[in-house]
Amino acid sequence: MRRSPLIVMTAVLALTAVTGCSDDDDKKPAAAPEAASAPPSAEPTVSLDAPDGTAGTPKAEISDPSGFAPFSVQSIGVGAYEVGETQADLTEAGLLTNPVDAAGCTTATGTGMFSKPEVFLSGGKVVMVKATKDDPRIGKPLAELQAEFAEGKAVTGAAGATGWEVVEETNSLLFVATGGTVSAVAGGVTASVQKNFTSGSGC
Repeated sequence: MRRSPLIVMTAVLALTAVTGCSDDDDKKPAAAPEAASAPPSAEPTVSLDAPDGTAGTPKAEISDPSGFAPFSVQSIGVGAYEVGETQADLTEAGLLTNPVDAAGCTTATGTGMFSKPEVFLSGGKVVMVKATKDDPRIGKPLAELQAEFAEGKAVTGAAGATGWEVVEETNSLLFVATGGTVSAVAGGVTASVQKNFTSGSGC
């Protein structure tokens, strides 16, 4: 089964976060014997040891994924959650939580490493993602995004919601606005993005 390199990399990094500390402890170098007649020195000494006394290079850890820089949703998805990625691969990599199935559409939550987007899957594959926080464009005036994506068009969703849709081949990027301010960003297969926006649910 093909797995996205980004999914594989994410799984490896997450595994490193869990095992990194124990591995380093097992590999502590033995302390060097003290010199028998080392003369006292007035020169300041510089230690390359970590604060806990373990020597070595800095560790690459993911102790708090929520501390990662925000990701911007695109028409193909966001981070590891690109259109076409399979639910099986994402689940195996530990990148999906709380999946809920409803009428052929599965919704789940992405990892904090990618700003916890809402992930929509149909037929076992990602068809859309939506961010309601952390995406750097949320909170901006809709007019600013309309100027940036001038090729887009105004759309109306469920309960009179307003949005700006940018179609890119078979996918769409949608900015949803509340009171003239962007409150959500969705990206994915055009049919799924439009259905979710106009009906308020599903994919």
